[in-house]
Amino acid sequence: MTGFHLYRFVNSKILCLLLLYFVQGIPYGFQAGFLPIFLRSQGTSLTSVGFFKILLLPWMLKVLWAPLLECYTSRRTGLICSLVAMVLAWAFGACISPEQTVLLCVIVFCLNLTASMQDVIVDAIAIGILRESELGAGNTAQVVGYKVGSIVGGGVFIWLIVYIGWQGLFISISGLYVVTTFLVMQLDDLKRCNIDKSKTSNSVSIGQVHGQQEGVGVTQEDDFKGQSFTHLIRDIVTTPHTKWMMIFVTFYKLGEMGSIGMFPLYLVDHGIPVGEVGFLTGVISQGLSILGSLAGGWMLSNQQLSLTPSHLLPVLFKLRLLPLLLQTAVICFNQPNEVIPLYGLCLVAMCLLQLIGGAITICTFTLMMQCSQQAPHRIQATHYTALATIEVMGKLVFMSVAGWLVDWLGYGKMFCLFLSLSVGVLAMLRPEIKAYLS
Repeated sequence: MTGFHLYRFVNSKILCLLLLYFVQGIPYGFQAGFLPIFLRSQGTSLTSVGFFKILLLPWMLKVLWAPLLECYTSRRTGLICSLVAMVLAWAFGACISPEQTVLLCVIVFCLNLTASMQDVIVDAIAIGILRESELGAGNTAQVVGYKVGSIVGGGVFIWLIVYIGWQGLFISISGLYVVTTFLVMQLDDLKRCNIDKSKTSNSVSIGQVHGQQEGVGVTQEDDFKGQSFTHLIRDIVTTPHTKWMMIFVTFYKLGEMGSIGMFPLYLVDHGIPVGEVGFLTGVISQGLSILGSLAGGWMLSNQQLSLTPSHLLPVLFKLRLLPLLLQTAVICFNQPNEVIPLYGLCLVAMCLLQLIGGAITICTFTLMMQCSQQAPHRIQATHYTALATIEVMGKLVFMSVAGWLVDWLGYGKMFCLFLSLSVGVLAMLRPEIKAYLS
């Protein structure tokens, strides 16, 4: 790549954001997709695999340090420091073996911590460098970049480790972050973003699509300093329909996430090759999840269709029951250590669940935005961040104990629970709430 083309690349705002969200999504895909399958193939119990989810705790707590990062750290410096920390963490991972569980946990926790900080910083950077006409493309870079990073961190790594081994994998990832750090250091827009940081308070937050609105300007910073934490919580909770929304975002994905997380492990337990499972669940299924997100966004933004989340969600929730029902039936009637019947159809159901789930996510985040718009202007970003944190917390807590529950109850009973949770969510779409949010 010539110097001229390199210069043009690193100064393409959308490409740079796509790259930053991509490397931000890799740690999540590594923990959510790679580690469960890899550890299970090494004989790790489902309970232990589930408890690894606790290492995602920094993503639940990022709302606490988001104002601190915005107030006391320049965006360029914070981003470069987070990338360097990831380079070191991945490099250290190459120096250990997967059997050194404690050290592996430390590495994964550090990756999640730095990725959650990077999440805050990149959203703030996007606000600073994107013009209003570029927000649509920037939002696409955010959603697609993060999900593609998750695909690579989950499915591609499972396939790649067969050929280059544990050390080769971690060294390669560390090298990727070195290249990313170098490109970031060449970004002129990022340098200007530091200088013009005080001007970003009137910008529109790109984080509104994906649930990450920590990037706030000087005006909002002053608002945080001028009010007590108790008053902030009170204003958030007393916003119309917030209590209902908090309950809804806690439960709306539990059944779906349980199936997505446990079905690949069920396949591994029944003799399906790890590489095949990793490719199907980490690449094909996640690719369909991206397609579902794009389709959901298109349906909501198409003025000719005139669809709202309250129109789409009941239909999507009912469609989601079909693949869950098929998976539950196959697991309940299949005997242990037998070949999985209707294997191809089960894979189709798994992919369909990801496709529908992607559209459900877009619709739900839109509902969250509508609810946050009812909050006082000074806390709208914080209100949305709180809802996004609760959404992550619900899935994380449930998936942390799901493996232990499967060890205790078995796959059949747990998939019945996943199906029941998905049916129960339909009852939460009360007519008055749907009418209000239409």
